[in-house]
Amino acid sequence: MVNLGLIRGLFAGTPFETELYQRLITEIEKRIVSGRVRPEKHRILWLVWFPAQPTVIPEVLSQHQASIVMGELARVYWDEIDEDSPFEGMALKCLKNPFVGPIAQRLNGILELVEGYDVDGVVYFSPQACRFANASFRIIKDALAKRDRPLLVLEGDMLDKRNYSAQRTRESLDTFIEMLNKG
Repeated sequence: MVNLGLIRGLFAGTPFETELYQRLITEIEKRIVSGRVRPEKHRILWLVWFPAQPTVIPEVLSQHQASIVMGELARVYWDEIDEDSPFEGMALKCLKNPFVGPIAQRLNGILELVEGYDVDGVVYFSPQACRFANASFRIIKDALAKRDRPLLVLEGDMLDKRNYSAQRTRESLDTFIEMLNKG
């Protein structure tokens, strides 16, 4: 689901997008009814990107009964678009993009997600190439600290395996989960 947040723009406004999300809703509802929902000890908000390459992240989180309950890129941050003024509506949608404009816009969205999804901690995946997103993690970390929510900045790369260390990723996540266990 987190990766879907990365590619959802490819399907925006298409019948396939509607079908895709309906399938997801149906699958989640089936899991809830059948009781196949994994035990959950920690709820995590995932910020920015999720690596497209295979990593140990899902394995480590599962071992610690930690769930990514929401991804920042999956948040709907725009209003309904007025069908009578579609170009103005699209322009307003672009202006509400959390990565455009002052950090306060993005930060408010993150804090809404923290409260709305009752998360215990936040993981900020930080690829080196993503300067526009990485410039803000200190501000986000300070705002989360005021709400007693720890932030892990997990450095990595979206695709380049040379910039990925399974051991470093595992150690970072293990340490972060230990901190959540103590909180």
